[in-house]
Amino acid sequence: MRTTLFLLLACGLLAGAATALAPAAPLDWILPVLALLPGGCGLILLYRAVFAPAKALERDLRGLKETAALPCDAAYGLLRPVADAAAGHAELLRRELAQARWDAEEATQSLEEWREKYKLIQAGQQLIRENLAASATRIHILSDELSRLLPSLAESGPGAAPAGEEALSRRARGADALITQFLKKFNSDLDFLNACLAQVEKFTDMAQTEQPAVFRPSGDAIVTWSDSLSTGVPAVDGQHKLLLSYINKLHRAIRDGRDEKTLLEVLDALAGYAFTHFNTEEIFFSHSDYPDVEKHIRVHDQFKAKVVEFRDAVSDGKANVDTEVLDFLKNWLIEHIQGMDVAFAPYLAKASGDGRG
Repeated sequence: MRTTLFLLLACGLLAGAATALAPAAPLDWILPVLALLPGGCGLILLYRAVFAPAKALERDLRGLKETAALPCDAAYGLLRPVADAAAGHAELLRRELAQARWDAEEATQSLEEWREKYKLIQAGQQLIRENLAASATRIHILSDELSRLLPSLAESGPGAAPAGEEALSRRARGADALITQFLKKFNSDLDFLNACLAQVEKFTDMAQTEQPAVFRPSGDAIVTWSDSLSTGVPAVDGQHKLLLSYINKLHRAIRDGRDEKTLLEVLDALAGYAFTHFNTEEIFFSHSDYPDVEKHIRVHDQFKAKVVEFRDAVSDGKANVDTEVLDFLKNWLIEHIQGMDVAFAPYLAKASGDGRG
């Protein structure tokens, strides 16, 4: 193409030069015509070889510009199904991973909770043994007193001196009072033991109907057990540990974005354990010299009323189970344990050491 174009243009130039140099002749018009023909053909070929491809390139560039100027939505529409599918798969994996972590922590930490329940049962059994030992001691004392009294009664007869009869009468009345006092104390101890057993049974049975409470690892828990929370009373400390486990479970449920139903289940379980624990403490109050019984019970009642009020607000849609509620429960429980419960513990220990009477 390039060679043909060159030859035609060259021929046109030569013909034009010959026309200019040739003398006038009858056929002098032939040379200009011959010069125009190859020149015109050369221009046509020049257009096809140079200008036509340039125009095609211009059209292509203009088309690319228009394609680049397409709206974002139209361009995204081509990839949107793929993007939606990828996002849905990622969300599914995230939920499955969160559920797997929740289930694993449930299984692992529920074992720790049952260990605490077992310790609580052991503490109840120890309490029973101590009270039975104290009762046995009082029985021995009563038996010794009767052993000293019966020979004196046997030696007395119709002819006994009035002074001797009066002494025997006093000893008999003393023995009768001792027996009466012992029976009252024994019945009181039995009532106390029955109440303690009922509370321990209720406290442990609740976990069989509720979802297992969870003890979080110390690095992830919002509150952990420490010596500052210990009262020195195993039964009370065991219940406190279970209450802390439910604080941690509620924290985890809020953190993981659990649904309202799950949050309410955890909150109800926490409240149920707290109320049962309060009953246990109040049973201990009645068998000790603790001076702030009324104040302590009043604090318990205020907390119960607060929890019930909040629970009703949640049911009516006026409140949500959130971190503010969690902080209130956590702070109240810790302050109550470190304040009133720790102050009560020495009186309970004293009552146990004295054989409860």
